[in-house]
Order: sequence, then structure tokens, then C-alpha cells
Amino acid sequence: YNKVLAVPGIDTTEKKLALQLVYRIGLNFHNMHAHKDAVSQFEKVIAFPGAQVEDANLFVVSHYLAGLNAAQAKDTAKSNDLMTRFLGLEGKSEQLVPLANFIMGTNHMGELETAVQEIREDKKIKDKDKKKAIEDLAKNHSEIAKHLAAALQLNAGLEPANMHLGNYYYYTGDTAKAVQNYEALVSKFPTSPDIAAYQKFLEQIRKKK
Repeated sequence: YNKVLAVPGIDTTEKKLALQLVYRIGLNFHNMHAHKDAVSQFEKVIAFPGAQVEDANLFVVSHYLAGLNAAQAKDTAKSNDLMTRFLGLEGKSEQLVPLANFIMGTNHMGELETAVQEIREDKKIKDKDKKKAIEDLAKNHSEIAKHLAAALQLNAGLEPANMHLGNYYYYTGDTAKAVQNYEALVSKFPTSPDIAAYQKFLEQIRKKK
């Protein structure tokens, strides 16, 4: 297993201790915001033969942390894959389940917002047709609503989840649900540093509704 973990002298160390060592290295990279290196270390834990038997908790949490760091490294495809695998594992932390859903929803939302911006800047698309193009695009990204709603159902205190969900419904043209989510933001997070922005956007979409 020294070939998997790639730590000098690891082949003379107990398996569980070896896993914990690599996991700790991953945490150190995470704390230093060296996200790609962190992903690499957590993936070593996941790939270690028999890791789920040697330390089941470490094996499960490494999926989440690898997915989190992949998201922070802007590798959304890898992040979504790792989070999907995390959500399918037995023994997963119930506290991390809403966060995993939130991260997946945010990953997909980031991709949607990039595509929306491209439509807005595309001079080949007539201005009168851009709104419909954005609505159609957003409706094809229903996984955003699925994951963000799941996150909020389990943890109603996830402020950004309400914001992203409101923005998602705004893109789809469902102003009623957009208003609903922004009203929840204003109601639940009155001391948020972004409260003024929430209130301003809420008034804008209320007028459109």
C-alpha cells in the first residue's frame, strides 16, 4: 500500500495509522487552501485497499472533503462525482448531507450562471430572445433546485442556498418562487451583511411578478 499512499516508509506503518497520516496531510493542505493537493491526499485515502474496513469514518469523510476541495479548486465535475459517491455511502455524517447537497447545487448553479452570462453577451441572439433562451437553459438544470431544496430541508439555516434557489427560479421565469425564496432570505436573515441587496432584488422581482 505504499504505492497508493506514496509516503516514504509507509510500508512499515500500521494500515490505520498510515491512513490517518495521509488524511492529516490532506487536512493540512485544506487549511492552507491548497485545494488540488488536498484532493489528491483525500483520494489516496479513498483509493487505499480496504480503507472502509480499516477506518470507515475516515473513508466516508474523505469523500466529502475531497468533493469540497474539488469545488474550491473549480473542478465541479470531480466535486459532483465525489459528493454523489459520499451521499451513497452508509455511515455518512447526517450533518454533512445538507452541505454536500448545497455544494452540488452551487456547483451546478455556477455552471448555469456562466452559461447565462454567455447568452447575455452573445450578439448573435436578439435581445428579445435572450430571456426565453435563459429560461429554457435554466429549466434544463433542474438538479440545481433538487440539491438546494434538499439542503434547505435538512438545514434551513443555509443562507446562500436560499439565495441561489431564488436566483435559479428567477432564471427559469418562475418569479413567484423567486419571490418566495427572497422573502425567506429577508425574513430569516435580517442581520445578514447582504440584507440590503436581498431587499433591493426582492423589490425588483416583485414588480416583475
